[in-house]
Amino acid sequence: MIIQLFGLLDMLAGVLLIFSRFGYSDNFMVGVGILMLIKSLVLFCGVVSFVDFIGAVMIIAIGMDYYVPTAVITLAFALWFLQKGFFSFVPS
Repeated sequence: MIIQLFGLLDMLAGVLLIFSRFGYSDNFMVGVGILMLIKSLVLFCGVVSFVDFIGAVMIIAIGMDYYVPTAVITLAFALWFLQKGFFSFVPS
């Protein structure tokens, strides 16, 4: 159950990153970024959590209008979060 909730959070982060390419930045994005940051720090286990940490910091920075990354970086992180979220729903 908790894995699906974390996967849903990952998918939400990916969708918000895609929306950010169209000019969306809001406090909701900052909130999702903070939740991603907490998740990556609590479950810190290696490279995957480090990439999540970098992505969460980027989401927070975009939501606060501090940073506008290139389209390639944004889409790479969006695909990263979307595929992680998708595979959390696939039964093993």
